[in-house]
Parts: sequence; structure tokens; C-alpha cells
Amino acid sequence: MTTIIMTDKQKLLKALIEEPSRYSVDVNDNSILPENMKDKKSIYFVVKPPSPGVLAMCANLFQDLPKELLEENKKLSLQDVMPHLETMVKVICRISWGKKDDYPEWYLPFFMGNTTGIEIFKIFQETALKTQSDFFLTSFQIASLTNPMMMKKIPKKTNQIDSIPTDS
Repeated sequence: MTTIIMTDKQKLLKALIEEPSRYSVDVNDNSILPENMKDKKSIYFVVKPPSPGVLAMCANLFQDLPKELLEENKKLSLQDVMPHLETMVKVICRISWGKKDDYPEWYLPFFMGNTTGIEIFKIFQETALKTQSDFFLTSFQIASLTNPMMMKKIPKKTNQIDSIPTDS
């Protein structure tokens, strides 16, 4: 039996892979919603690591944002974030929709009308984390370490001499 020791960061990333983030947005203005959803009190959006196709559709949106918004530990003020809220919401909409076609037209106005700038930025931060290439690399490394179907057995060389402890 193989024991795998994971760091806290690896455990966190593994949790993000196995349990996509689910955000509940309270409905303050239901006029934007489709008829079959007008009676909802809250709507859930799921954010998970995107497919390459969805990620490609977000590439131009990320280029429109200042690099500071994408830095993990950067301290930003609301003034730094406010001019870019709509672009951040477009990224959230695209990734939570998770398909290569356009997300429903009510997504963007719903987010803009029912969330605060701080809520949008917090959701965007996690969404951006899930789209970074180093996130995917680490995720695949964790997946290969923890998923028995992805583990590869290293063949033992037949002519190899094992090291033998000696007294000298």
C-alpha cells in the first residue's frame, strides 16, 4: 500500500478539484430572470476549472484586466476594482456556464444587479485561480498522485543490483 503525503496547498487544490465552488446569489431584482425562475429566492452558480475551450473564450477578457487584479496576494481597494467589475462578471458568467456557446443573456445583468462589488471580486478571485496554468499543472499532479487509475507502475530493471548494506 502506498501512502501519499500532501501539503496543505495540495489538499486545498484537491478539494477545489473534487468540490467545485458553489455560489448562492440572493435575488433582489427578479425582473431580469426568465419566467420559469422568477419565483426563486436565490440562484446558485458553480465555478469549476474550465475546459480548454471555455478558457480560450476567456483569454481576451483576462487581457482586458490589469495584472494587479490577477495577483493572488495583492491588496486592492474598491476604487481599483470598480472600473473592471463588468469584465470580471463576464469571466464569472463564462466559466460558471462552462460551455463553449454563449451564456444566457440574463446572467450578466443578474450578477450586476444582485451582487456587490466586493462579492463580485471575491468570486472572481477564486474563478481566476481556477484558470491559471499553474493551477492546472498542480491539479493534474495531485490527480495523478491520488487517483489509482492515473498512477504508473515503474518497471523494475532485471539486471539492476540492489544496494546492499556493508559493514565498512
